[in-house]
Amino acid sequence: MTKGNKMKNRLYFGIFFAALASVAICEYQIKLTGFQLLPGLCNETYIFPGTKNPIVVKQENPNEYVVSGDIEFRRDFIQNDIIKIEYFHKIWTGKYALLYIVYISICELTRHHYYPLFAKVSNFPSRCPVLKGNYTVNNFRVNETFFPSTLPQGDHILIFTLYSDQQHVYGIKLATNIKEI
Repeated sequence: MTKGNKMKNRLYFGIFFAALASVAICEYQIKLTGFQLLPGLCNETYIFPGTKNPIVVKQENPNEYVVSGDIEFRRDFIQNDIIKIEYFHKIWTGKYALLYIVYISICELTRHHYYPLFAKVSNFPSRCPVLKGNYTVNNFRVNETFFPSTLPQGDHILIFTLYSDQQHVYGIKLATNIKEI
């Protein structure tokens, strides 16, 4: 893998983990200002949120958030299953401009260098495939080391859509605010 690809992957996965939890980085603070499941994109045939212990994000300190909870996968997720990440930045007109779109397979995600930290505090498999079943995350800590040293200040929207068999099966929308501290 080239140095350019490593840097690009670091940015993409930093943004992915920002969806799990917002964090403060270096001289910036990222604040989670909104979280919603996207109507019509949350297909309970594939994924069902935990009812007894739903996924929650809790701020531990200014530089660290903790993710915990349960989720049920009602089918296996394999190499062909893709996560689409759309990253929008609010511009001077008050509208959001699409900065980029990233596609990553479930299996690529399990090979990322941050994934072992996630697998260590959960019962998710250490590699692909991710088989159907109930999964629990216990205090996955997201901090400034997950992100690039510079991020644009302002309001941002991240949309994560999971595709399986070329169908939308799950969607999450996050709103964040990045500011200098």
